[in-house]
Amino acid sequence: MALLLLTLLALFDPLLAALGVGPLLLGAGAVLGARTRADALARAAARLGRDHTTRLLDALAAGTDGARHHRPHLAGLAERLRRVTEAQGRLAARLTLGRELAFAVAVAGVLWRGGALLEAGALPGPWLAGLVLATAAAFDVLAPLAAVPAAHAAREEVREREAALRALAPAVSPPAQPISLPPQPLPLELRGVGVTRAGRAVLRDVTFTLRPGERVALRGPSGSGKTTLTRLLTRALDPDTGQVTLGG
Repeated sequence: MALLLLTLLALFDPLLAALGVGPLLLGAGAVLGARTRADALARAAARLGRDHTTRLLDALAAGTDGARHHRPHLAGLAERLRRVTEAQGRLAARLTLGRELAFAVAVAGVLWRGGALLEAGALPGPWLAGLVLATAAAFDVLAPLAAVPAAHAAREEVREREAALRALAPAVSPPAQPISLPPQPLPLELRGVGVTRAGRAVLRDVTFTLRPGERVALRGPSGSGKTTLTRLLTRALDPDTGQVTLGG
């Protein structure tokens, strides 16, 4: 509506319309020109935030020893996330400053040219007031326009995350040809089992046999792999190397 009014006024005085529309187009061009940079920063912030959260959860699950292993990685991710967030803030500040300067130039230009036309009797007072209000309303469009790159980046990040989840291998893969278990108790055996998480070997070359009726206590410090071993025994997790067999 505001742009339509400015266009109509160009029929009466092109300079007046140019003074209102020119800074507006410059402001919009600045926002669109920063779209690639804003998109890249938004995607980097989302990716680093997700990686930091994942690493933090791994550290909490790994216990004291695992936390020492994850601490340098967490510090590095936090520092990179801080730099990206600061870059986003600087870009937003520059865009806001440019928008406000363009708005000030547009209003000043419209008042200067409109005042001259008003004094000459070529422009009624209500038209000048409407033109100033239209200029202000047109610049209000630039505020939500600046949020478009971040929203687009967030949408693309969601799509990529969804694709990654779909491509994620399950923790347990069913056998191609399942075999029925006999009714009698069977020994449970681990042969050279290894499990790696986030580049850290949680279990390495574990081998033992648990016979029917046998009771075994798992002992060890936090983060030594007791929970992981229990998940292997109940087949809530498949090993990265080695085999877990029931009855051979």
